[in-house]
Amino acid sequence: MDSLHTNTVLVQEKYNKSLYLAKLEFYSEATVGLKELLIKEPKFVDAYILLGKINMNMLNFKEALKYFRVASCYKKSDSCYKKCLYLCNVSNTISKVIIAFMLLLVFYIFKYIQ
Repeated sequence: MDSLHTNTVLVQEKYNKSLYLAKLEFYSEATVGLKELLIKEPKFVDAYILLGKINMNMLNFKEALKYFRVASCYKKSDSCYKKCLYLCNVSNTISKVIIAFMLLLVFYIFKYIQ
């Protein structure tokens, strides 16, 4: 087996392990594995997508958006990534609206308590 093939197999194994950990919701362990994988293979698009999905599950929409954008740079023609970008943008906007509403609500509660 040549070294290129060996490296490809190791990268795929690392990805599969991270995917399995993500499915079990061990997000921090999966993230560590994916970031290590990306050091060896920075154009491994599926790793960016999985990092985006993990961050969406953790409600880290800005971080998810970052990973989906990188993935979309490598696969511009794939509509899946465009949908992920759209969903992440919408989720990010919704979370900002919810946070603003909650802050406003807290402000009014404290105003009326005094």
